[in-house]
Order: sequence, then structure tokens, then C-alpha cells
Amino acid sequence: MKVPLSWLADYADLTLPVDDLAHRLSMAGAEVESIDRTGGDWGDTVCVGLVTALEPHPNADRLRLATVDYGGDAPQTVVCGAPNVALGQKIAFALEGAELIDAHAGGTRRLKKSKIRGVESAGMVCSERELGLSDEHEGILVLDDALTVGAPIADILGDTILDIAPTPNRSDHFSVLGIAREVAALTAQTVREPALDYLQDGPPIAETTAAQANLVEIADPDLCPRYVATIIRGIQVRPSPDWLQTRLIAAGQRPINNVVDVTNFVMLEMGQPLHAFDYDRLAEGRIIVRRPRPGERITLLDGSDQKLAPNHLLIADANTGVALAGVMGGAHSEVTPQTTNVLLEAANFTGANTRRTAAALKQRTEASLRFEKGLNPELAAQASARAMRLLLQTGGGTADTGIVDAYPGKQPRARVQLTAQRLAQIAGVDLPTETVRSILSGLGFPTQWKPPSTFIAEVPPWRTDIAIPDDLVEEVLRVYGYDNLPSRSLSGAMPEPTIDPRLRLRETARDALAALGCAEVITYSATTAAAQNALCALGTSRVWAIPLLNPMSSQHDHMRTSLRPGVLASYAANARSRSRLDGPLQLFEAGKVFLPLGAAPLDAAAAPSDETESEAAAGLTDGGGLPLERLELVLAIGGAPAPSPHDPAEPPPLDLFHIKALLDSLATTLRLPFEYAAPQPQAPQANQPSDPALLPGVCAIVSVVQGAGKKARRTPVGVVGQLDPVVAQRFDIDGPLFLAELDIDALAKLEPQPISSSTLSRYPAVTEDLAIVVAADVPAAHIAAILTRNALIERADLFDTYTGPQVAAGKKSLAYAIAYRAPDRTLTDADVLKLRGSIIKQLQRELQATIREG
Repeated sequence: MKVPLSWLADYADLTLPVDDLAHRLSMAGAEVESIDRTGGDWGDTVCVGLVTALEPHPNADRLRLATVDYGGDAPQTVVCGAPNVALGQKIAFALEGAELIDAHAGGTRRLKKSKIRGVESAGMVCSERELGLSDEHEGILVLDDALTVGAPIADILGDTILDIAPTPNRSDHFSVLGIAREVAALTAQTVREPALDYLQDGPPIAETTAAQANLVEIADPDLCPRYVATIIRGIQVRPSPDWLQTRLIAAGQRPINNVVDVTNFVMLEMGQPLHAFDYDRLAEGRIIVRRPRPGERITLLDGSDQKLAPNHLLIADANTGVALAGVMGGAHSEVTPQTTNVLLEAANFTGANTRRTAAALKQRTEASLRFEKGLNPELAAQASARAMRLLLQTGGGTADTGIVDAYPGKQPRARVQLTAQRLAQIAGVDLPTETVRSILSGLGFPTQWKPPSTFIAEVPPWRTDIAIPDDLVEEVLRVYGYDNLPSRSLSGAMPEPTIDPRLRLRETARDALAALGCAEVITYSATTAAAQNALCALGTSRVWAIPLLNPMSSQHDHMRTSLRPGVLASYAANARSRSRLDGPLQLFEAGKVFLPLGAAPLDAAAAPSDETESEAAAGLTDGGGLPLERLELVLAIGGAPAPSPHDPAEPPPLDLFHIKALLDSLATTLRLPFEYAAPQPQAPQANQPSDPALLPGVCAIVSVVQGAGKKARRTPVGVVGQLDPVVAQRFDIDGPLFLAELDIDALAKLEPQPISSSTLSRYPAVTEDLAIVVAADVPAAHIAAILTRNALIERADLFDTYTGPQVAAGKKSLAYAIAYRAPDRTLTDADVLKLRGSIIKQLQRELQATIREG
């Protein structure tokens, strides 16, 4: 909302410097985004000029030579291409050296003498755009004939404009008068309200209409609480006076004619949109406010032909639509220079319906912007009276006596009670009664004091955001000044924080992975179905993307059911800019996924179809409840290890063990030991599915092992493996990529291993290698767990895996380096032999293992 200070000063005295005023307004809730000063750079270089001669350009058909008297020693002849320049006009004339806006390139430029098609031009006849007044530059700015030639334009058009960003709940801030009330309240003044009385010397309005008292009919009062109509006859449609045009230009509006300009002026002044109809073009001289008929269309003032939906609201005459309520007038009843009789509309329309209509038809206007915020119906009659006064002043004519006021939605004016105790409780200070009453009265709230402690405030018609006592508290405090409130410490003890173990574990995991050289990415929770189904189409264990009922954009119309697509897309985007010397790319994300509550996941092996996707959506929206939110972590690594400057040999390529090493380090930090096992697609357990997004044979189920021996409990918490090349291709990823997915919710439910310590032994260790032959499907981790179960085995490191002629079919040989150490003595050969025998028996009993000799 652009508020010129010259206009604001009509209603309130501006006693503060501009910068201080802007600060006070911002602190009170009317944020001033910028302060624009027009005319500050013009000085004496832009002045009022008079066109004394106009001749064709000798070398260009579309250019003319204008001779301008600007009050100097001699008139200047300049080249002008504006179509509306005419002899005898008062115009804005810029001399050489003037700082002007470049209408084509933007920015400012200093005017220099130049030759245009062979004719020297040492000045310029200016448009509004070149002066920085508006975006209009198709023609020159024509000034009032009463202005003095040579007078500086800065004294006439120069102004300071506050660009205010109103909050959606403050519809009164979309008007100059609304801001004036703020200024008056902040500076302890009284607002000068605009005059609303006007001469009504015509016959009674009901007697002059064809339909008598049926001039206005509201067929759908749920969408139109009030409609006020007045008629002015014999008006002359002509250019507005200079003062009116200047006000509109400063506020960013383009003057059109006096009738349209008055409706725009009152809208900007009071915040109530108006519309003027050519009364003679209304069939039967009637206004009917109704919903459209099936298939009905309307041509608007901008020339667009709009097909109307049943929920739109139409202003119609007896035959057809003449305006789209709250949005824009229709071409059928447009005011033209031939118009002599005008019907003025001042109405109130439901904000939500106006917003939906404007959005659906892509017709956001200044009127719809105000209506959709919610206006009080009481404003309609006041704005109508103000506009009628200005129409008579600028166009003459005779106003019919009285108004037609259809007001089916009339409500009594709201009153709100506020106790001094509540005010003190929120403010933290006892404010004097007279101070509170003065502030509320200054804001337009007539306030009564009801002893011993109650204020009763009447809500003014321009405020639609006041409903409860705390709303009044806010009004008092923002004018009193938040800076003036004392600072006090909170009383009482702070409550103990409730720590969510899921969030604590997530933060620990993030810190651990970042310390391991992984980079965190954060992607949108809202995505597209295509992005999710790029993974799901191969049959992952996730349902398809969950549709949003009211998406903000087509790029974010579904909620993700997996973190994988976002991480993979980020990996692909970052991998393109990396070189081989940068080393592997390691990305992770820890965030929420959204799953149907009570709906079974779709078959992991099934391809998506319209039917299954519809069923999944129905489970969410038709009784399935809100989605279940789960915390997960996805880690992806790929690329090539960076070559070592100390070792010329090419480092080996990444494999599954690189990402397993990261997971093992994470497990150590979380104190939750991970175990890895090959997926078992045929297993009856639902908690061990295969994952078709991962490459078969290069993937594993990640479980947490708690307990030992036969009492050990394994809880699946995720998967790890190589991404299937088909999926990688969908995300434009080259080369192998390894992926791990962990369920943070499941991890947070497990009890971490206790932290233990032991004294370092003073005695040396005894080491030996042991090759153990087991079935090919036995995990190495099982063997290591059996070996380290013995208290005297300090470490068991796998250093070799062998399958071949020396090992039976279906078997493999795993070689471990075992370190034996006792805390109280040096172990002898006999001790080690006894320990080895015990270990071999355990391996034979539990895994049917044998020892490979030689």
C-alpha cells in the first residue's frame, strides 16, 4: 500500500520526521517496507513547460518537433514521439542535466544533448515513468493549465511515499485513512475525517427508478451481506482535476476519468471498493446480485471473456451480468464519455468467495485484494456518501434523494470487554485507566469505564480483527510502545524439558555422520508423485506418494513416503560438479516420512496402477486419518576414493564395505551394535523383505543385536546395499552408488549398550591365525561374536575369505587373526591350546564349523 505523505497530511498532522514516523508505524504493526522520495533529484532541471509550437520531424514520420517555453531566456525545441502531445499544453519539461528514469532500460540516467534523426534535442517532454511517478510511458504527462510556466515540478509533484506492507488481518491498513488513524493514535492527535455530506436535490431515488423499491435485489445474501446504490444524473464524464490525478499518481494509480478516478480515490482513501455503472445501460434500471446461471459468461472491463462457475457471484441487470462481484466491472455497463446518468455501487461481499473467484479466474485486482481480507458492511454507506460528494464536485449533476440500502446481513456493532487485571497480566505493568481509554479512543474505539475494573470498547466499522479481550490488549500495547514495557524475569520454576528420544538419537546420528565426512542435505517434505514413484515403481516396500488435499503448487502436491528420492536427486545434482580429486560424495538426510495410518503398504513386488494409487489416497482421506509420521535416515555414497599423494597406486573402487564402515562407526557412537544379514525373500517373517531398489546379492538387512547366545534378540532397523542401476538411471546417476536406510523410530526404542571400561593388562598378548570353514551363508559377524564371547579373547579380526578347490562346495573359509590376553598373567602355550579347543567345540556345536589345516 503506497501512502503519500501529502495525502496522509490531509487527515493527521505529521509532527515526526519521516524516518521516525516510519519506525513508529512499523513497531505498531504497520510495517513500512521502504520510503520513496519523488522529486528529490529534480531541482530546477525539471519544470512546467508550455508547448508553443508543434511541427513534423523532417526525417521521421512518427516524431515531431515541440517548441517549449520553460521560463528561460529562449524557448527550446526538442524531439518528441509521444502521441498525445498537443499545442498549448502545460507539460513537465526536463532540461539538460536532469536525472530521469530510463523508461526502457530502467534505472536513472542524466539527460544529455543529442541528435535524433539529424535534429538536435537539448531537453525532454516527460512521461510519468520518466519522472518516476508511475509505469505509464505511452504518452507525456499533461499538467493543469493553471500552473505557472517555469515553476519547479518538485514543488508540484514531489512527494514522500511510504510503502506499507499490511498484515492480512488488518484490512484498514489498505487505506490512507486507516494509516492516518494509526499516525494520530501514535502522536496523540485527532483524525480529521473526510466530509461525507452531499447535496441531494433530486427526486427520491425510489420514485425515479423503473422498478420502484426493487432497484436492488440480493438473491444470494450468503455472498453479499449489503448492497448500497445511489444515482447521480446529468454528470459530465471528463478528465479529473489536477489535485485528484496527483493523488492517484502518487499512490500508483493511473487516472482515467473523473467517475472512475473518484471510485479509485475513495477505495484508496477509505479501503472500500466502489463501482460505477452507466445507469441507462442497465436493463429495467435494476441490480440483481445472484449466482451465475449454468454456462453463463461475462466480458470484463479488461476485455477478457470469463466462463463463470456456480460459486461465483454476479452483479446483473434484468437480463445479463454487468459485473463480477468484488473483482471487476463488466464491459456491458462501462462508464464512457457519453454517460450522463451513473449508478454508484458500494457493496460488501464475502471475503472467502471473492478470493476463490479472483484466484480461479486469475483476476487479482485492487478491489478483490481488499474484499478478500474481510470488510465490515458498515463501510459501504460511508464510502458511498464520500464518493457521491466527490462525483458532484468533479462532474456536476444532480443526486437523487436518499439511497437504496439492501442490508440482509446487518449485525449489531460488536462490543468487547477488557478487565484491568487481564491487561496487567499480559503487559506486566499496571497502566493508568485514562491512558488506556485515551489510546483506545484515539484508535476509534469509543470506550466506557465500568468500575471497578472493566473497559467496554465499541469496535469501529473499519476494524474486523477485534473479537476478544486480548485483541484490545494488543491495541493498547502497540500504541503505548513495546519498548516502554519493563523487562522482568519469569516467575516460578522452569518446567523440566521433555526429551524426545527419537530427536536426541537423530541429532547424535547427524553429528556422527558429519564427523565422518558426510554432508547433510535437507529436502522438501512435499514433493511430486513422479519423484516418489521413480523409486516405488520398482516395488519398494513403500506406498505410493500421498496426495495433499490443498497443495500450494504443482511441484509440492504430494507428501513423501521415503527419503530416498530426495537424497538421490541431491546426489545427482552435486555429482555433476565434482572431480575425481574431490573423493567420494557422501550425503545423508534425517527427516520425516509420511505413511498411511492403518493402511497396509502396497505389495512390494507390484507395479503401481491408477487403481492401487487411488486406494492408497482413499485410505488417507476417507477415514484413514492423518498420515503416520516416522523419522528415518538415508545415507548415500558414490564416486571414487581420492588418490593419495603418497601412494601412486590407484585406490580400489568403492564397494559395499565402505558404507558398512560408516554404519559401523555410527553404531559405535549410538552404542547399538549392528549386524548384517542377506535378505530372505522367501522367509515368512514380514520384517525381512527383499528391497527391489537395491541390487540383488549386494544388499543386506541391518539389525541391532541385543543379548548373547540363544537369548540374543535381533531387531531389524534398516537396509544397506548397492542401488539398482535401473533406479540410478532414473535419477541420472552414473556409476555404482551405495545406499543405507535406517529407521530412527525403531532405533530410539532400543536400549543402548552400557558404557564399560577395564584396566589395561600389563601382560603381553598371544596371537594366532585360525581358518574356519562354515556354510557359505553364515555371516562373518556370527563367527566373530562366538570368538569374542570368551573373556580371554581380546580381538578377532577377519583378514581373508576363501572359496575354491580346497574347500567343499557350499562352504567358505574365513581366516581370523585372534589375540589372546589375560588380565593377571602371561598365557602359556597350554592355556592357548585349551582356549582354542574350547572355541572349536563352540563353533562346531553352533555353526557345524571345521578348522582348515595347512
